[in-house]
Amino acid sequence: MLLPPEVAVPLGTFTGWNLRRKDVGADGGLTNLQGSFLPFPLDDRKHARLPISKRYASVNAYRQNLDEACERLVNERYMLAEDRPRYDAYGTALWKFVVGK
Repeated sequence: MLLPPEVAVPLGTFTGWNLRRKDVGADGGLTNLQGSFLPFPLDDRKHARLPISKRYASVNAYRQNLDEACERLVNERYMLAEDRPRYDAYGTALWKFVVGK
């Protein structure tokens, strides 16, 4: 099964919905269907989800995995080869957003 690169090599959980916060009323009620991104924890202190530090040894390892996911999409003709550098830049920016370095 081919997935978008950011889903195949995740830094967090993607959802197809957003839920309301308690302070705005209807806690947990559906707000919209634009989706959310919930970053994985950086370390494994009391988290159910596997942390980023156990998923990828470094930003370079993450970027390599991301590029391999892009390569599979190019080989299957779901992505243009010239879009791979854009995904590298996107992946690097997403890493900096989630990890902070």
